[in-house]
Amino acid sequence: MLERRLERRERFFAFAGALIDEISKLDPNYTLVQRLQSDLKQEREWSAATQGRIGEEWRKRVELEKKLGLRKY
Repeated sequence: MLERRLERRERFFAFAGALIDEISKLDPNYTLVQRLQSDLKQEREWSAATQGRIGEEWRKRVELEKKLGLRKY
């Protein structure tokens, strides 16, 4: 499930990046393009940070389950 979410997120970022590239070709208003690029960058950073926090919580959970004998590996 997590892998599927990560794949969808990466596809979204690829789509958004391609869309911004196309807009920059069509629209001479670079302020709009810069804003879109900035928003996409912020979203990627937020997503990476969230993914890191989820991963850390998952590792803590696994370690606790191992200590309690609920997980063998």
